[in-house]
Amino acid sequence: EQFFQIAVEEGFVEKVSETAYQWVHDKLQEAALSLVPRDMLSALKVCIGEILLNKLDSRQMETLVFVIANLMNDGACAVEGVDRVMLANLNLLAAKKSLLSSAFEGAEKYCSFGIRWIQDVENQWSTQYHLSVDLHSCAAEANFCLGKNDSMMR
Repeated sequence: EQFFQIAVEEGFVEKVSETAYQWVHDKLQEAALSLVPRDMLSALKVCIGEILLNKLDSRQMETLVFVIANLMNDGACAVEGVDRVMLANLNLLAAKKSLLSSAFEGAEKYCSFGIRWIQDVENQWSTQYHLSVDLHSCAAEANFCLGKNDSMMR
């Protein structure tokens, strides 16, 4: 809390609610991230994503699903021990939300990540059948809407 107070006083962040802060400018956020060593950035992204997953209620989670999915997708490939089924479910949620807003390219991207994460699960079609079907169906719908018939058939 003391850190945030100093950051507010220095004009780097602003308090937007009792428990939330935001950078006053994107360039400040970029500068802060550039100070993180590259080999630690993936772990940091996963850590931030996991904190958000654990702290947010379902309404907040739905609002920030793209932010969380992007953090986790960017970082999880370089971090061992990340729950692949959780990542697949998170990406399915982001893909479905993208489809609802006609963001078909985003839906395709999130489905691809979800399918990639679920492929790492042993016996995915028997242990995670419904999740696998939902991801592949959502991917087919997104590809159909984008006119990518060859991708849709895979």
